[in-house]
Parts: sequence; C-alpha cells; structure tokens
Amino acid sequence: MVQEIVVTGSNIATSANLVTNATPIDVLGEDIVQATSGESISTLLRSQPISIGASLAPTNNEYTGGGSSVNLRGLGSAYTLVLINGRRFGGEDTPDVDAVPAEGVQSIEILKNGASAIFGSDAIAGVVNIKLKDRFDGVEAFASYGNTTDGDASYKRIGALFGTQTDRFDFVGSVAFEERNGMTKDDRALTASRDYRAYGGTDRRSTAVTTPNMLVVNGTSLTVDTTRVPVGQTGTSLADYKPRSQDDAVSTNEEGTFPPQKGFSGHWSANYDLIDERLVLFTDGYFSTRDQTFVALDSPVVVVTAPANNPYNPFGAPVTAVYKFGPNEFGPITEYFDTTNLRGTVGLKGKLNGFTYEAGYSRYEKTVKEHYVNDISLAAAQAAVNRTDATAFNPFGHYANSAAQLAGLSPTSNYEIKNEVATTYAIVTGPVFSLPAGQVRFALGGEYREIDYTATYDAGWKNTVYWWNGGGRTDQERSRENKTVFGELFVPLISNPDSMALSSLEATGAIRYEDYSDFGDATVKQASLRAGFLQESLYLRASWAESFRAPALAQLYAAQSRNTEPGGFFYDPVRGGNLPVDRIVGGNTALKPELGESYNIGVVYLPSFVDRLSLNLDYWRVEITDLIATPDGQALLNGTSPSGTITRDPVTQYPTLDLRLSNGGDRTAEGIDLGANYMVPDLAIGQLTLSFNATYTMEFKDTAGAVTVDRLDNYSGTFGPIPKWRWVAGGLWNYQDFDASAFVRYTGSYKDILPGVVSRRVDPYVTADLQVGYTVAPDAPVILQGVRVYAGAENVFDAELPFVASSTDGWDRFLADYRGRYVYLGVSKKF
Repeated sequence: MVQEIVVTGSNIATSANLVTNATPIDVLGEDIVQATSGESISTLLRSQPISIGASLAPTNNEYTGGGSSVNLRGLGSAYTLVLINGRRFGGEDTPDVDAVPAEGVQSIEILKNGASAIFGSDAIAGVVNIKLKDRFDGVEAFASYGNTTDGDASYKRIGALFGTQTDRFDFVGSVAFEERNGMTKDDRALTASRDYRAYGGTDRRSTAVTTPNMLVVNGTSLTVDTTRVPVGQTGTSLADYKPRSQDDAVSTNEEGTFPPQKGFSGHWSANYDLIDERLVLFTDGYFSTRDQTFVALDSPVVVVTAPANNPYNPFGAPVTAVYKFGPNEFGPITEYFDTTNLRGTVGLKGKLNGFTYEAGYSRYEKTVKEHYVNDISLAAAQAAVNRTDATAFNPFGHYANSAAQLAGLSPTSNYEIKNEVATTYAIVTGPVFSLPAGQVRFALGGEYREIDYTATYDAGWKNTVYWWNGGGRTDQERSRENKTVFGELFVPLISNPDSMALSSLEATGAIRYEDYSDFGDATVKQASLRAGFLQESLYLRASWAESFRAPALAQLYAAQSRNTEPGGFFYDPVRGGNLPVDRIVGGNTALKPELGESYNIGVVYLPSFVDRLSLNLDYWRVEITDLIATPDGQALLNGTSPSGTITRDPVTQYPTLDLRLSNGGDRTAEGIDLGANYMVPDLAIGQLTLSFNATYTMEFKDTAGAVTVDRLDNYSGTFGPIPKWRWVAGGLWNYQDFDASAFVRYTGSYKDILPGVVSRRVDPYVTADLQVGYTVAPDAPVILQGVRVYAGAENVFDAELPFVASSTDGWDRFLADYRGRYVYLGVSKKF
C-alpha cells in the first residue's frame, strides 16, 4: 500500500512524491542537518540558494537581541512563513528560527512558492516547515566545541535527546545549552578601520568624531594635542590644540560585530492514543532563552555647544564640541538582551471512517528585555556644559572629567517588548467521491487568532534622547483578532502510469477568507496542476497563488525615535563626504495591507535509464503591491529610493532622513531554480548521494510612481545583496561505521556602487564545508556502544570576507560568514 503523507503546501494527504510535487519543495533531511556543526538552523537555511538578500543573523541583529531569520527570494523575512510541524512557528514578529535546537529537527521542507490560501498571511515568497522529531526511544547525550582557526570565536554546546514509546504513548524531547564567545571589529583587518581606501572604497571614518574631541571654534575645527596634554588634563592655551585632520578620525562602526550569547533551548512532542487512533491527545512545542551582550561603541560620544563662560573653555567664545569620552570616564555603550521564546500546542486528532481531523489550541509568546547603559543624554550634557562652576562638563580636555562632572549624564534605560498569539483551530480532511483516476479529496477548516503586541519603556527611554540610539519612546499596548475559514480540493483527473503519453493529471485548488478586526477582510485563492508523462518519468507542473498581508502590530505601532548617525554610516553626495545625518525610524500607523501574486512553471525528470536520478527546473515569479518596507537611507541620499523622504537645512544642507516604515510601491522578482539529485548505485564502498541546487534571479526591481530601482545584481544596506547566481553542490557518503559530507557554496558577484565615487564589482564568495564521522560498532565495549564522534570545518579554505564599499561596515553582513575558517568537534552517545 502506498503511504500517503501531507506535504508542505497542502492540508490533504496524498501519495505525492516530494520531488515531483505540484509545487516545488526542497527537503533538508536529518542527514543534511547532521552534516552541519549543529549550532544554528538559520545558518543552514541562509546557505540555501533560494535565500538571498537581508535576513537576521547574530552579526546584523545586534539591536534586538540576536535572533535569526530566513529570507526566501530576497523579498524580505516578513514574506517567508515559518512553520513548526505544519503550524505557525510564532506570531507577527520575525520568526527566530534558532530558538529550535538542531538536535530536535527531523527535517526541513522549503516550499518555493506562495501559499497564503493554505497557511494565511506571510506565505508570499514561500514556506519553511521545520519538522520536529516525534519518535525516539532512549537517551542520546551530545556535546560539541568549535572555534575559528584564529581562536577568536569559541562555541560550546551540550544537550540531550530523550524519548519513550509504548503501544499507546510516545514522547520525545530535547534540551541544549550553548555558549558563544563574541568577536569584535578588531578581530578582522577589514572591519578594524572604516578607512576602506586600500580595498577600493572610501574613507568612512567619522568626519566629526575624534579622539578625544573635535572643537569648532569660529568655523575652525581643532582637537586637543594629546602629545602636549596628558590624560586627565585640559589645554590652557591655543598652543595645546591643533587643527583637526582626518588622521585623527574615529571608526564608529559597532565594536561588537559578533556579540557573545548564552542560550538554553528545547522541544517536546507527545501523543497519547485514547481510542485506537480515532481519538489521540497530542502536544508539541519549543522553548528557548538567550542572553546577548552587544557593545555598540567602546565609549560614548556627545555633541554640545559650550558657552564662553564654561570654566574649562580656553577660547573665550562659544564652541561646538564633539567629545568622545575616555575609558576612565565611561565604559562602552552596551545593550544587554534577555530573549525568551515559547510556543506550545495541545489538541485532539484522529481518523474516523476515512476522514481525518485535528483541533487544537496553540499559544506563542516572545519577550525581549533590554538594558541600555553608557550612552549620553544630549539634554543632560548640554545642561552640564552650561554650568559655570567646577562641576561643569569639560569637553576641552584629554579625558579630564571627574565623577562629579559626569554625574547624571548617562541615565540607564530598559524596555520590554512582547509578542503574543493565541490560536484556536480545527480542520477536517477526507474523500468527497471517487473518479476513475482516484478519490477527490477535500480539506476544510477554521482558525481564530488573538494577537497582542506590548512595548513597555522605563523613564530613561521615555524621557531621554541619546546621541547613539535616539529616545523619546512611548508605551504601546495593541491587539487585533483574526478569523479565518479555508478550504482545499484535490482532484485526480487521469491515472494511467503505464502510458508513454499522458500518464497522470492532478489539480488542486484552495481558497481562504480572513477577517481582521482592524483591517477589514480579504479572500485569496491558489491553484496547481501536475501532469505526468512517459510512464511517470517526466512531470510538468504549474501553480499560481494570491496573497494578502496586513501590517503587523509592531509595524504599525513600534516606537519612533530620532538619532544622529556619525559620519561613516552614509555617503552624502550633496555635501561630498561620509558625513553625519539624522535619522527618524519606527512604525507607521498609516500603513496599508500588501497584496501579491506568485507563479511557478516547472519540469521534473526521472530518467528511466539512470536509476535514482532526478532533475528539475522551475521558473518562478513573485509580484507584491503596496510593499511595506524600511526605506534605504543610502538610496534616499542618492536620489534612487522609491520610498522615504529627505529634508535638508536650507543653509548647511544637513539632511534628516525619514526612514519610518512605509508602503514603498511594488516589488517584482523572477528567476529559475535548478536541481539535481543522484544516489550512486552499486558503490563498492558504501552509499554516495550527490546533489546540486541553484537559483538564477533574472529580475528584482521596486517601483513607486516614476521611480524604478533595479536591485538585481546590486547591494543595498537595507535589502542586502541580490546576486544573479547562487548554488550549492555536495555529497553525503556512508560506509559501515563511517560517514562523510562535503559541500561547496557559491554566491555570485554583484555591483557595488556609490554614485560618482565608487563603481566596482564584489568578488564571488565561494566556501567549502567538510565533515567526517565515526559510529562505534555495536560489538564494542559497553561504554563505547552508541557513541558517534565527528569533526568538521566550515569555510575550509578560509575565503576572505567580500569587501562591499556601499556597506556601512565594509562587508556583506547577510550572506558572508564573519568568522572565516571554523572547525568543530562533537560527540554523542545513545543509552
């Protein structure tokens, strides 16, 4: 009897093969997960060719706690729906996929097509379905250690997988503890300084921030001469100051490029058969806690206007001072994050008279707590520099402020952001009637979700405007309801597997109605068709899907703040340099829903003359209208951004960039996916499986009114790199007690442009990963039985970080690996 399964992209169980499914699916099986260091599910997902553009990772999500995400097709993480066991991973916030320990993952299915009619909002670019292990008997303990060959990014991990099985009850769970050492910008030559001229870029060091100060006196920029004025003292005459030059500039990129983390995570899955599979009680879920410390800058900076009567002012005139505090005055600007994730589902499921049903309740909570220290209140610093007694703030010296002078300048701040979703759902599937080709089947269900977003700020964040991180935030407590009904129909039209002509034809259609309490309602549809030829060795497939996405509560109500970005973050073509700008960021209550459509047409070939070989080619296209996006600040300065606004001072041309979320026009992307998989038959020394997957993006553009931005083959600090080519090729081998894997990963070249200043191409980024393992034979001494040891290396040949002149940090923070060559060793034992 052919086993029927539910594949990602449908609610109906069929005899479908994942390779030949009507909608394209990539499967990362347990063997692929095992062939990695096991430290990060998100790293594995980002290494797939379909993943391009900007996604969250520990090296670029330092300001919100270090969570990780996946971005299919480069359209944005918000357009990739992540599932756990076919149900939503979390809420409206970006799914933190590293909350799930790798040891708890059975497989990952990547649906490379829209599926909003099946799964609802967010399933626009595709779906990632993480399937947790639900069968295990015994205990397996594991431990691993990894580090770069430079010894600057150590990682430790210990944990266990455990479970039990009886006739009616099964349970499996996992726990894991991890600790990662952080890396700073000084650990790599490329990021140690923002002077990128040696690499073909510009000098992005700040034109204002200087060690220890920049003093603008009657239009002339000076700085204290540290060869004449020692630490703790202040200049007393003009001879103690020298003209400020770019040689005195400070690189203001973040100190903590790869922040340290500690985390604890786990999962569970359990089933209890109450009545012979007709009534089964089940539960599953995951949890995680993570602590991260992010060092933004080694010491704070402030901009003040010192009056002539400041007791430390040697110039006798008002002075605009940009002062960088010394280590004896304040420590690094630091954010401490405590992030927790919890999602659990409990319900009933079963089979009755050919029908299957499931009904359950799911709850998701994610909480991010932040503690912010050592930034400077602009208002407090200005008040302190205005004083005329000995307690006045002194921006003229060489780290010469006492504790009394610094008192009150740096209030601490704390916030807590919580996303919660409570979901009640029910679904039933089964046959409708039979056709000569098979049973027509249906799925029908409903869902009710309560969504809550809460942001709570203390007095520090509410009342303080900081130099580095803005301020003036307000509490938010928002909620919405979402009611959904959906249906799906599967119709087998032809089934003649021995025919050399049309041997099979199947059609699927789905419709979904959603009603939001704050955005009205929407109906979306999708359809797919699959035809088999040549005795089921050749398949043609096509699919189409509509999508609707309401703005998330956080996108509508996230706190707005304004801050000054020091010179180095943006190149301003009007003023001709890497100069300071002001930014306004945050949510936008005027956002409208997004609409979209996706298309896929493909062919799958299983040649009868080459056993166990599969080849596939798919054309895909995605269109999104009323796109919700954060405007790209550099593109806005360049005059090429389809969204956002820029306001300049009419005299100085100093810009203020409004980068709040907005409906930034339309986005269109299209391309081709290629794939091949071959299990080599009759190999004398074990089993070898070879694979190749590639994505070639042919178009990627944003349009708003008369402005069209071509993002293909380009880099953007907001949207990341959109290379034309990305591929991965590799193999898995096992023989008796040995196993090995090898993969080569290629990210193609793309343009790197600062208009009128830099025009170059970023070199292709090619890395290789290797792993070897050995499982101790069953007849070994008892203490060694069930032991597996493995060792591996990621980026074996230590490929250099690709230099990107248009990146504020000089490198690709989204697709490249900051660590360089990374080696690891692990051991596990089953009991």
